[in-house]
Amino acid sequence: MAGEHLSNQKKYRIEELVLNGKQERADRIVNSDVYSPIFQNQFYHPEAEPDLEGVNDDLSDILNDLFILEGEFVVLAESYKSLLEESILKIETSKREAIAAREKIMDMNMICNEDNGFFQVRTLTNDDFIEKDVINNDNVITAWPNGFTTVDCKIIDIVGNGIEGNHYVFTNDEFIADKNFTGNRAAVTDENITTIYEYQKINADQNEPYVFTDLNFDGTEAYCTITLEANEPITSIKILSPDNELVIREVQVSMDNDKYLTIMDEALKLNKRENIYLKSKYIYESGIIAFPLSTYIKISLSSDGYTGEKIAFLHEHLE
Repeated sequence: MAGEHLSNQKKYRIEELVLNGKQERADRIVNSDVYSPIFQNQFYHPEAEPDLEGVNDDLSDILNDLFILEGEFVVLAESYKSLLEESILKIETSKREAIAAREKIMDMNMICNEDNGFFQVRTLTNDDFIEKDVINNDNVITAWPNGFTTVDCKIIDIVGNGIEGNHYVFTNDEFIADKNFTGNRAAVTDENITTIYEYQKINADQNEPYVFTDLNFDGTEAYCTITLEANEPITSIKILSPDNELVIREVQVSMDNDKYLTIMDEALKLNKRENIYLKSKYIYESGIIAFPLSTYIKISLSSDGYTGEKIAFLHEHLE
């Protein structure tokens, strides 16, 4: 609490002076304003013999004032920190409320375009349903399953028109892949948010003077098909990606890795809000793709845009 440290420090100094028989100096502190410094300006005549004890007492007063200032700064810093944290929390809360209001308006606009007969929109929660009829997972309300479990999957193959990993990406005079290679397939299924799998295609203009093996000139977007095998049959898979331009092109499933059933063949962006209205087989931003009981899953993905990262390659000149 601001001021408490100041009062305590002055109290300690007064008690110290009284114990040392310096009542007059102690009384001066007692009778002074609580916020005035302990040290009082002293004038020493240049020709007078110095009072060493008085100088030492003045230095002790100054030292106590410094202790008081240090403590008060710490208390004020903590107060400002708490104030800033509270302000940030309120801003984040207001931001979420603003986003929710904005999305509600979007909801109403979208529904108006699809159905002119409605007159009210109400947010549904678990309270609107009979207990255990539904399950609310990250604001996605679905029918309550009889049971569920997480099953490990492994990558069988990844094929496409690009390359795996962040080869050639160059920042701060070094190749990023030397420290953090993003072509490790294990990162696709390890459920670790600190690991990343990346599939890239490097395009260039036909007039590019410097070429290397993995450079492309066709201008097409990167695409790849990931084939997964589950340890036991599953009915859904969750895809997490921070890339708003990631597009799912097709999803196929199979029990024997021979005959595949296409359960999704209409391109959709995982993080595109309009999908909540236009793609009935997908729940916006959930990343969840549901399908019949299957052991093998093929997911075809593509990009829809470029990152503009700086790239480099080593050129070896042979004579």
